[in-house]
Amino acid sequence: MYKHCCLRGLGALLILLAAAGCQPVLRDSNGVRVLGPIRTNETERTVSITTHDPALIARIARRDPDPEARMAAIRQVKDQTLLCGIAETDPETRVQQAAASRLLQPDLRLRVISTHTNALVRLAALDSIRNDAALFDVAMNNTDTLTRRTAVQKIRDQALLARIAADNSQSFIRIAAIEEITDPKVLKEMGRANSDPTVRRTALRLVTDQAFLATLASTDPDRDIRKSAVEALTDQSSLSRLAASDTDPVVRFLAVRKVKNQTILTAIALKDAEAEVRLAAAERLTSEKTLLTLAQTDVSREVRVAAVKRLDPGLLHDVAMNDGSSVVRLAAVGKIRNPDILAQAALEDEDSAVRATAVAKVKDQPFLAIVAREDESSVVRVAATSALTTQSALEDIARTDTDYSVRKAAVNRLADQRVMRDIALADEHRDVRAAAIVRMTDQTLLEQLAGAPNPRVRMLAVGKLKDPKLLARFARTDAFAEVREAAILNLSDQTVIQEAALNDESSAVRCAAIGKLIDLKTLQAIVETDPDPEVRLTAKNRWKWLSP
Repeated sequence: MYKHCCLRGLGALLILLAAAGCQPVLRDSNGVRVLGPIRTNETERTVSITTHDPALIARIARRDPDPEARMAAIRQVKDQTLLCGIAETDPETRVQQAAASRLLQPDLRLRVISTHTNALVRLAALDSIRNDAALFDVAMNNTDTLTRRTAVQKIRDQALLARIAADNSQSFIRIAAIEEITDPKVLKEMGRANSDPTVRRTALRLVTDQAFLATLASTDPDRDIRKSAVEALTDQSSLSRLAASDTDPVVRFLAVRKVKNQTILTAIALKDAEAEVRLAAAERLTSEKTLLTLAQTDVSREVRVAAVKRLDPGLLHDVAMNDGSSVVRLAAVGKIRNPDILAQAALEDEDSAVRATAVAKVKDQPFLAIVAREDESSVVRVAATSALTTQSALEDIARTDTDYSVRKAAVNRLADQRVMRDIALADEHRDVRAAAIVRMTDQTLLEQLAGAPNPRVRMLAVGKLKDPKLLARFARTDAFAEVREAAILNLSDQTVIQEAALNDESSAVRCAAIGKLIDLKTLQAIVETDPDPEVRLTAKNRWKWLSP
């Protein structure tokens, strides 16, 4: 009775598990059971081996058509020769990896690591190796670079890593070995004496002994090594000494960029023979007295510019007015806020870029109007015009300046729509006319421009019209295709759009109309009958896009 109750309870439990979503059996034969998901959109399966027969397990591992079944069997295989054969011959990489990862016999494991053509399988075989001597052999002799590097990353014996860093045939592997070394003595030896400069530099980046680095920075015959040593240095005393007195200007430059002592930086900025070194010092100075001296007296314009950039604007009057380099004056004017100095520079500087920079910062409208009308450089006049707000001056410049870029700058600041219409009709340069039309919103004036003899003016004006009747007229009757196209692009009337798509003589206009057409039958007719292949393709693509 008790046994019967237990069986009934077990049956009930199984029913509950099934109701909770247990996977149904998809396969249960020849020692393999596969459970699949209840929902068909799931892809996970559970594969298990149900036999204990070693021969059957071996047959599944070698020959079963399901790679997951082969992998499940491999997890129960102990025969090392069989595992090696599967690792070398199975058609699936993941199955090969599963077999390689279970290799315990050293000669077979090393065979796979040495000879397998797939790096992933080599790595799977390598993964279980813990013996540093075996890993060293792989790192030194394997033909695959990734396998060698992985072996290096698993080695902990510092002496073996040092041997790899010193003697490996590949620079990439030697560097990988250096990156795994933690022994300071080994790192210093590699940084001091390795035959490969790249390895030496890698080692130096990991060295923390400041005295050792300082010695290399000043004495090593290889400049790249000296540079790496300086870059690894943090000791301010050593850096200051190198920055102030090293014979190599590159070493001094690198050291200066890390020095914090303002007294030493001042001395270097004022006295070093190399402009690049003085520049590096100037960029770290805080003394305005020293910076002003540099800005006024250094022979290098780059140093003077660096000093100017760090100075208070109130100290830059003399530099802005008198420096012999326009680059330095430009840097000074760019920082100055004093309106009188800016005005003086805008009027007097011989360089147009300096004058333009100065005038762009001026607020005085009468002064700007004078410069905008009278400066000989169009660049300066554009800068002055772009800062103007006085409409009468802007109108005069827009109508009379000899340079189109200045007239365009004036148009871009105008507010009077009628003046813009007149310029759109009369200016000789198309960019000025276009700038005027782009800024117009008055529909009456735009309608007037739409009747202009110049087709480009008409096109721009039509492109801004809103009246559908006017747009339809231009789309049907204008002699120029660009104007008709502009009208079509502004229209929503399907009747007019259909007419243009079917009948306009210009393929560009027909394509523009097709892009707004919604009638599928008309599009199909165009695909079948239009003589232009580009038009037919446009219609075909539009038809596809609109089709349900």
